[in-house]
Amino acid sequence: MSSCSKIKRIVFETLHKWDGKAEVPLSMPQIKQIAGRAGRFGVHTSPTAPDDAEAVTTTTAGEVTTLDAADLPLLREAMQSPIVQVAQAALSAPVEAYRDVNTLLPPSTRRSKLYSLVGALSQTSAHYAAMPEAGSSAIVDAIEHIHPLTFDERSVFANAPVNMRDSKAQAALISYVESFAAGRKIIMREWSGDVGLERALERVNEARALKERPTSPGTAARPALSIKPANLYTPLVLAELESYHRCLTLYLWLSYRLPGIFCDDAAARPLRKVVESAIDFVLAGMKFEKIERKSKRRTGWTAEAQTQMQTSYEEERA
Repeated sequence: MSSCSKIKRIVFETLHKWDGKAEVPLSMPQIKQIAGRAGRFGVHTSPTAPDDAEAVTTTTAGEVTTLDAADLPLLREAMQSPIVQVAQAALSAPVEAYRDVNTLLPPSTRRSKLYSLVGALSQTSAHYAAMPEAGSSAIVDAIEHIHPLTFDERSVFANAPVNMRDSKAQAALISYVESFAAGRKIIMREWSGDVGLERALERVNEARALKERPTSPGTAARPALSIKPANLYTPLVLAELESYHRCLTLYLWLSYRLPGIFCDDAAARPLRKVVESAIDFVLAGMKFEKIERKSKRRTGWTAEAQTQMQTSYEEERA
């Protein structure tokens, strides 16, 4: 969402977010930052009087509320909380500084060492702090062995949006860099088959087709699935799909900066949408499985309790 958008009101659908493990409430600064997008100076106007539509006054105040009334207390608390003052702003040294220092170092110097040196040499005023590095040390160390790459090309990959704790995303990054260094174009149809994404989506599509197929005494028997639904609606499958989504996001990010090799963005973009749909399907299945398990436990307990009560009643009568 652009910070210059002409937005007069914000309606929060929820004040919680998924942090990868559980639903957690948004922080006060996050709520204020999102709510602050409502209202822009000189953008919205309102009549000065009900009968005078021509005369208008500029307003800067926006409106913010929640879809769920239960979230309103948290929203009010956040909006009334004081603004946290920023003590320092972080600044990164320009690429030229890294390039200049790099020319003074031996060719065998690791890129992560270069980042540390530039950070140590940087001088700022009291209102600013030098960022320790321009890019991820984990990334530069992972691609250190790949050649040939220019200084600027390594800088691009060093700043790529990749979670190095995700083994699939890390493997994708290294594969992307190796292909770039070798001058091999990465085509989505080939890549999706090589990394297993194609097969993962086939399993989801099988389960989706089975779910959508009507069942009646006259219909033919359902085909056997390559994976049972109970084994599909799991955190492991969800994590795998999320990893593929990160790989595609990385590819698209690189396609804007290095389009010569990462040239198949026209296929990567809709493929990412398909993965997003698969993630939604698995999440819905996990939620249904959880509710169904609770229902079965509750039903089983009720039946057992009724049997015990009936037995006790008959024993008392005897």
